[in-house]
Amino acid sequence: MMEGLTTLIIIFFIIAIIILVAKMWEKSVKKRQKAERKDFALKIAQRHIQIIEESKNIINKSKKLDTIIHRFDVILENAAKLKSLAEEYQYPDITSPSPEKIEQFYINEKDKFIKDFILEEIDKNIHKAKAITRKSTKISILDKSIILICDGKDVIKNKDNIEELSEKENEIKILIDQINKEG
Repeated sequence: MMEGLTTLIIIFFIIAIIILVAKMWEKSVKKRQKAERKDFALKIAQRHIQIIEESKNIINKSKKLDTIIHRFDVILENAAKLKSLAEEYQYPDITSPSPEKIEQFYINEKDKFIKDFILEEIDKNIHKAKAITRKSTKISILDKSIILICDGKDVIKNKDNIEELSEKENEIKILIDQINKEG
């Protein structure tokens, strides 16, 4: 009887060890899977960051408003993807700064950059218009500036930036009126 009890205790002990080893193995597998998922998420995040960096370079070199707007949209799309990646993989610090801060920075930067780009282009156009002697060419250049302002006001969300462009638009319209009056 004692032998049977000892055998039973040994069997329970072996089963307990097997269960313990199985749980440790399961924990190890889960930990490895989590690390693999984290590595996978980092690789995806690095690609999104690379696209953002490439877009920043294109924006800084571009001379076309459409390209600048499109590239800011690409940046914001990739920032949103970073944000959802961080949520999906429960990895809030997947980037530094955080995906939320990256997204917010470019939302604000988009308006400011577009406004500054337009104002710079308008200043160039005004300078050209003043240098040209033909009245119709002057007005044509200034009309292009007004179109540029309208395009900018369509995408800019910040009211102060829109107001600044509107003031510049009025300034150009006054200049066109002066040119028309010169005869």
